[in-house]
Amino acid sequence: MLRLSKKAVSYSSASTTKHFPEPSRADVLAPLQSLGFLERQQMDEWLRRSAVYLSSARYDPFGLLPLQAALSGCALLLSDIPSYREVWDGAACFFRSNDAADLRRQWRTLLDDAERLTAHQREAYRRASTHYTAETMARAYTGLYARVTKRVAA
Repeated sequence: MLRLSKKAVSYSSASTTKHFPEPSRADVLAPLQSLGFLERQQMDEWLRRSAVYLSSARYDPFGLLPLQAALSGCALLLSDIPSYREVWDGAACFFRSNDAADLRRQWRTLLDDAERLTAHQREAYRRASTHYTAETMARAYTGLYARVTKRVAA
């Protein structure tokens, strides 16, 4: 997760899943700061204060944290894996998986262009708030059930 203010850039690593017993934290190099396990409210607060959400995942079946980040107004900088591309293509910035140079290049591009950053924040929010809502899911399931019951009845 990347947090931007007018004067400083702050980098932090956090998780909503406990992989280590408390108070253990993942070892990260400066300027990164490991926040360790965060409760949901703490994670929501970090996301609200962040400009960019970065995920270097090699696998993520849906991507709940990118969705939360987009709904919090973050631009998304995501590893180019099939599940992220399927959900966020056109609404996120992607970098080649396992390619630190490409990640650095894409990250710098976002940070150096305030208009592009703002456009990515808006598009990620728009995608999240229109495509991945309870209402959208309910409509999709209702339509699916209607088609299935129609086929079964026929």
